[in-house]
Amino acid sequence: MPAHPHSELMALYAKDATETDEPWKLWEWFNVPANSWVLCKRNPAWMKGQKYRRKPERPWYRVALFKTLSTGFVTLTQDSKSETQQDFENEGKFVKWLTDRVYYDVE
Repeated sequence: MPAHPHSELMALYAKDATETDEPWKLWEWFNVPANSWVLCKRNPAWMKGQKYRRKPERPWYRVALFKTLSTGFVTLTQDSKSETQQDFENEGKFVKWLTDRVYYDVE
C-alpha cells in the first residue's frame, strides 16, 4: 500500500505536537481561490488534494556587543539567514545582547 501523500508532513506535524499544544499555529494550507497560504486554525485534515506546509520562519536579526582590545567595543549582528548560527554568548569577548530578535517581513 502506498504511503499517504502527506505522510512526511504529518510526521513533522507530530514532532511539532510534542513541542507545543497548539501545533496548527505553525502550519498553513493553500487556499486555491485566494491563491495564497492561510494559517491553520485547527489540526489539518490532511486531505489528499490539499497542499499543506510548515509556516516559513520570519527573518530576524539581533545585535550583540563585544569588547575589543583595539577600539573598546564593537557590535556584531546575528540573523536568521546565517550559514551557521554562531553561539555569540560563548565567544570570550561577548558582553551582552543589545536587542532581542527583531522580526521583519520582506515583500
